[in-house]
Amino acid sequence: MEFDAEIFEREAKQTRNIERLARAVELYRGDFFENAKDGEWFLPIRNRLRDLYARALDSIGRSQMSASDYAAAAETYQRLVNLDELDEDATRNLMNALEKQGDSAGAKRAYRRLAAALKRELGETPGF
Repeated sequence: MEFDAEIFEREAKQTRNIERLARAVELYRGDFFENAKDGEWFLPIRNRLRDLYARALDSIGRSQMSASDYAAAAETYQRLVNLDELDEDATRNLMNALEKQGDSAGAKRAYRRLAAALKRELGETPGF
């Protein structure tokens, strides 16, 4: 018996094979044990799988940019930004992909979303 999380983890570790990474990314359906209310045993697993997902998306996005597939790269980097709205590298890569396809308005929107997220984060931090 195999579990989706095991298959995802195995495939996501194939960092040199973009097709396998893409299949792994499609297996990721959200955070591991997402609806858990009690306990912490699952947090290391959740974090590990989430990090693998983010690295897989980044690798796919870089490959798409190298292939000048800017529309696909923008979609990939948008998924990465959706995972972590404070990820400045992902937003910068998204903006670059959007600019490369002539969508400067989209790049500006991505920048404004990041700036707003950072302001919210700083506004919630005690001592600022």
